[in-house]
Amino acid sequence: MNKYILLFFLLISCASCDVSSESREKLRIAEDLMSDRPDSAYTILSEIDAKGFSHRKDKAKYALLFSMALDKNYIDVTDDSLIRVAVDYYDSHYNRESLMKALYYLGRIQYNSGNYSEAIITYIKANSIAEDIDNIMYLGMINISIAETNIMTYDDRESIPYIERAYDYFMSIDSCRFANACLYRKAQALSTINMMDEADSIYNQLLHAKNLDKSLHQRILCNYSKLLVSKPKADASKSISLFNIALEKYGNFYDYASWGAYAYALLLIGKNKEAEDIYNQLSYIDGKENDINWWKIKNYLLKADYKSAYYTLNAVSVYQDSILNVKLQQSTSKAQRDYFKIKNAELEEKTRNQQMLALIIVLLSIILVSAIVMLFKKRYKRIQNEKYNLMKVAEAVKLQSKNAIISKNDEINYLRDAVNEREKALLSLRSEYATMYKTQFKYLGNLCETFMVAKNYKDSYKRVYDKVQMMIIDISDDRLDNNILKR
Repeated sequence: MNKYILLFFLLISCASCDVSSESREKLRIAEDLMSDRPDSAYTILSEIDAKGFSHRKDKAKYALLFSMALDKNYIDVTDDSLIRVAVDYYDSHYNRESLMKALYYLGRIQYNSGNYSEAIITYIKANSIAEDIDNIMYLGMINISIAETNIMTYDDRESIPYIERAYDYFMSIDSCRFANACLYRKAQALSTINMMDEADSIYNQLLHAKNLDKSLHQRILCNYSKLLVSKPKADASKSISLFNIALEKYGNFYDYASWGAYAYALLLIGKNKEAEDIYNQLSYIDGKENDINWWKIKNYLLKADYKSAYYTLNAVSVYQDSILNVKLQQSTSKAQRDYFKIKNAELEEKTRNQQMLALIIVLLSIILVSAIVMLFKKRYKRIQNEKYNLMKVAEAVKLQSKNAIISKNDEINYLRDAVNEREKALLSLRSEYATMYKTQFKYLGNLCETFMVAKNYKDSYKRVYDKVQMMIIDISDDRLDNNILKR
């Protein structure tokens, strides 16, 4: 039974491994397709069951890629729970590039949900990382997103520096498509803050740009046309001409405000009936009154219908009050100032901590160096004392050795002299022995000769005796008594 249970769990484990491997391969393919074919990447990612991932790394990558696919396919979401999986993982694992992307798409979701203050702070965090890793493409995307967030809170003047930075980033990598989008955003912002001539110049530049996206070209035609009839010296003919190009190419305008501007341009050139027909059609569209009210006011003023202009202006004022309230509540500039104030406070605290740490390190270094110097001095002094003692011992040993050597030399000399004396005595003794032996042999020779001759005489014994006695007298230093010899 246990074997079957073990086999069952083994099969489940193998199946889950196969699912994870297949899903990882789909993630890889989707990532490769994301830039050029985001629709295909979205289709592949939609087929993946995220619950099949067992590792946080795979879950984070899926969360990031799926959020990217949604944004690139213009599917606006307001729930940030998925992208936060990627943000939390890459923040804790110090993957700077992936964290930058995750923060950017978190900012996009916050922007879609209307949390502009949170979005601006998230974009700034992403921008800081992008600057550190020098990712030019994302620097451009983040800066244009910051500009769009400022525009949504009606802070168009604040958006312009970010648009210009984004434009410079895109131009540095030859991304004309994104650079043209930046120019369009800048022209919009300049128009909103009544810098009409500068906006006119940019729109005119964009109309002659090559390889414009269709949607961007349509917006440029419509917004440039609105600008032309908003200027103090309105150019209605050129405005209508551009509106007509938009209608011919795309069949419609991208917003209702363009229809209001088109009708006002028609009024300016005397085509009152066509203009009234457009306004009548616009009156049946609910929820879009604020998009066309400004053009209605211009229309009433042009026809000297001041009463209608007044009532419409009141409606616009209520709307503008609501805009002002939103701007005060969701001021991205205030959010940025607060964020930078917090960051500055954190930086100052960090600087103080670093200074304190540096001071502690310096003090510890001084203490350590002092301790090392003292230990070195103490050791040096001990070594010097040991050296001095060793030198004294060496001198004592040297002196003892010298005295011993002298004593030994004296002893050797004494022994040498004694040996010499003994050798001299031995030589003298040998000489005396030699002389004595020589004398004795001489006496023995004489004695033998006497003995041999004495045989021929009667008193041979007496002759030999006399000879021996004479020899003894010669040999002995002390003369012996003849009586002793006789005995």
